Amino acid sequence: MCFQHRADCGKWARGYLAHKPISRNFTGLARHQRFRGCALLTSERLRALIFAAVMVGLIPGGSASTWAEEDDTSAPETPPPENREPVEEEKKSDWKIKIGLIGGYSPEYDGSDEYDFFWAPRLRIAWRDTIILTESSLRAQARHGHFRFGPVLKHEKGRSDDDDDDIKGVGDVDSGLGVGAFAKYKRDGYSLELQVRKEVAGGHGGILGELKAEIKLPNNDQPWGKLGSELTFGDDEYMEEFYGINDRQSARSGLSTFDADAGVRSISLYWATEYDFTQNWAIGGRIEYLRMVGDAADSPIVDDAGSPNNVTLALGLTYTF
Repeated sequence: MCFQHRADCGKWARGYLAHKPISRNFTGLARHQRFRGCALLTSERLRALIFAAVMVGLIPGGSASTWAEEDDTSAPETPPPENREPVEEEKKSDWKIKIGLIGGYSPEYDGSDEYDFFWAPRLRIAWRDTIILTESSLRAQARHGHFRFGPVLKHEKGRSDDDDDDIKGVGDVDSGLGVGAFAKYKRDGYSLELQVRKEVAGGHGGILGELKAEIKLPNNDQPWGKLGSELTFGDDEYMEEFYGINDRQSARSGLSTFDADAGVRSISLYWATEYDFTQNWAIGGRIEYLRMVGDAADSPIVDDAGSPNNVTLALGLTYTF
């Protein structure tokens, strides 16, 4: 700073700024004859001095807080990652519970030509998609990529000869408990599953297997659903218990004797859908066509007393917690 002319510089600058607009006369002020002795007072330095004065409140009407309030229209600055507070994500429950009621119209047994209305509770409880309990089965599944596999328990359906007068005398097949395993391959849009079970308590005492494939239809969530097909096969013990007729049974029922061997029992094609009409409530439906094949279709229980073609219609209402 040129201390020799300090007083004159200050006096002249106050008078000059009072009569000239500041924005147009920084350069003129810096180049004026009276300021030649102040070589360090260039236009750039003058701008910096005036700006600093405004920022600290030396010029009336300007303050640091006022500028901040007027100009801070953006969102708060995001703190650095190391200082950022973790965002608490909404916790998803480990449990998924669905209850409801299903009813419909179906044959009295697989291969029957007699139909009746039915109703049954609907239940599905899943823990972390690992333990899954339904109204008829319990499974635990491990996952590896697109594969799911694990043990399964299932209630196996029986058959009563009171269901259809045409098989009266053949005798009952008790329901039981099946123990087995499953493996499933699942990708977006389709899945393939194989399940094999051995009945260990009551019933036929044999082995039953199910091979199922499903494909989701476009816009399946609301409400087109999925198409599926299932192939069911059994061992000698299963097939003989359900579709074989020994001499005693033949005498009681009037049906011919028949020896049913292991093999494919049936093939089915179905369409199933579910529509969520509120956040928790949903309505669903299923249409299934089942065709008995092999020794099951040739058995007098189906060929004479029943029909190899079966259709099932079902409608259900569920509530999800």
